[in-house]
Amino acid sequence: MDILVAGEKVWCRAQTLRFVPNSALAALANHNAPDVDRPAREFRWVLDWCRASGLKATPNDPELRHNLLAEADYWGLQPLHAQITEYN
Repeated sequence: MDILVAGEKVWCRAQTLRFVPNSALAALANHNAPDVDRPAREFRWVLDWCRASGLKATPNDPELRHNLLAEADYWGLQPLHAQITEYN
């Protein structure tokens, strides 16, 4: 499915969005071509984390980790939040 993120087209499967059931990210799978006003770089990273079934390594960059923590909270991705918090 196509998602417009901060003006950039991003493609992913609906099942990728549903990696963390009952999250706000999973709810996007119920919309046709959603438009998301979130930072594209971090959103793509979150999608890659979902594609990797949560096994994507936490980045070393503290600023990116901080931004990803905000995205985890925004989207309701508790496993990602826990992974980032544990890394610190």
